[in-house]
Amino acid sequence: MITLAFIHSDRAFLPEIPAYNHFFQQRGMRTLELRPGERLPAETSVHWHLLGWESPGVTVTGIRIHEYASASLPPLRHLKNWMKVRFQPKPDFRLFLNVYVQKAFRFIDQVPFGFRDMGVDESWLDLAPALVPKTFDFIYSGSLEPGRRPERLLSLFFQGHLKDRSLLVLGQDYAGLARRFQKAGNIRFLGPVPHGEVAAHIRQARYAINWVPDQEPFSRQTSTKLLEYAALRVPVITTRYRWVQEFEQEQGGRFFYLSPDLSNLDWEAVNRFPFAFPDLRRLTWEQRIESSGVLDFLEARFPGQGFR
Repeated sequence: MITLAFIHSDRAFLPEIPAYNHFFQQRGMRTLELRPGERLPAETSVHWHLLGWESPGVTVTGIRIHEYASASLPPLRHLKNWMKVRFQPKPDFRLFLNVYVQKAFRFIDQVPFGFRDMGVDESWLDLAPALVPKTFDFIYSGSLEPGRRPERLLSLFFQGHLKDRSLLVLGQDYAGLARRFQKAGNIRFLGPVPHGEVAAHIRQARYAINWVPDQEPFSRQTSTKLLEYAALRVPVITTRYRWVQEFEQEQGGRFFYLSPDLSNLDWEAVNRFPFAFPDLRRLTWEQRIESSGVLDFLEARFPGQGFR
């Protein structure tokens, strides 16, 4: 049996992991999830490194796949990109989120590659949002790293014009923010939660906030959380940046765009807004992985396995 080991640092949300597990297990493969430095079973066939980093000097028996779901983040993002190009071992196949991420790294070798954009769980598309009681007025789900300045958003619910509205913050590494806003009884921090429980929390909210800075690389990369909000048909409030505007134009839907000073995030304004949802049935994880080329690559390396 072919064994795929997904290796990552556990520092980010990785909804692709359960998607990969389901996709490849359905095709008769065994999957594992490991952190860097953990011992790999001797029979591991594919060493699949997520987040774009593998320590040099590690001996691998089997196939290497490097996946880049994001370009490096500030500070020194260009230097970090260069280091990943210069000092990592060469894989047998690379996956990139999109063309922007591929160009950010500027690999000049002949390693085959594919693109695997973010997707949604197909089962979420058929859930009925009207059947879920709304416990929170708003939800923000996702990264709380300092570069996104989440305190600007949270301040609206602490002493700003949304202090009478509730907010669920679904994330991780939020201890500092929780201390800063501990007197805000209308803000609840929760997480991390298993991926299988995320949908239930999102569906409890009347509105969902997509909080992404209008700066690279954030502005050029797919918002998985926006896809999840839209799949669950929770109206989306978002900052304005290149990717989300292009997505809205290409896929449909209608989102409420925040002004730079956030002054338009008003309860009456969002209740009056004519939200609409894109059709995401062509953007499921199954379709994203199938179209990435990685299955074709594995079939060529392991002929006769009958993956399809």
